[in-house]
Amino acid sequence: MQMVIYDSKRGEIIDSSSGLVLEDHVIDYGPEWRSYKPQLRRSEPLRHSKPRYLAELKGFVPRIVIEDAEWTLRKLKLGYGRAQVAAAVIYASKRMGIPIDEKLVMEKLDITKGKVLRYYRWILVELGSPDIDKAIIAKIIATLSNIGVTHRAIEVIKFYKEAREALQARSPRVLAAACLVKILGISIAEASRVMGTSTTSVREVLQLLEHMEVHEN
Repeated sequence: MQMVIYDSKRGEIIDSSSGLVLEDHVIDYGPEWRSYKPQLRRSEPLRHSKPRYLAELKGFVPRIVIEDAEWTLRKLKLGYGRAQVAAAVIYASKRMGIPIDEKLVMEKLDITKGKVLRYYRWILVELGSPDIDKAIIAKIIATLSNIGVTHRAIEVIKFYKEAREALQARSPRVLAAACLVKILGISIAEASRVMGTSTTSVREVLQLLEHMEVHEN
């Protein structure tokens, strides 16, 4: 059985038996992600509050984007001012492939575009252009860690990449949710919630993936 180790400082997923780096520059969401327990209808939050300006965007911006933005702010130690929050949220929306009304975000936070761009450019310098696959793989790893099955990371990531290649027109978040259902047996509802997508979309992709072979490690 292959086991993986996550090096949070380097952002690398490593095969413990061979030392091979399977993925690099992967996000470490740490405790910002909510834990998943199959027996519960809802996940139990590991954090009970969010900085003021992030909290103000609740209802206007999807939860998965806000959580990703909070990771960026924490990672880069940017602080939680209005401009920083707006920049991180816009970056997160692009990284997660979830369109948001950027103008509405800036209006809600009462901040000018010029001030937001200053921090957005800084985030680009530090993290590079938004890469949705890195974000999705990090989300998969966080989910596997929360349910205690990180030893299946290689299997899930490999299948996700194969699905991405076969169904390029489909949303990466939907594909990832479908992979979690197909390989781990997580419910469609829970996988959809974790990946921030709809159950209908996941069901459609599962039908398309029905004949794809799952390679066990």
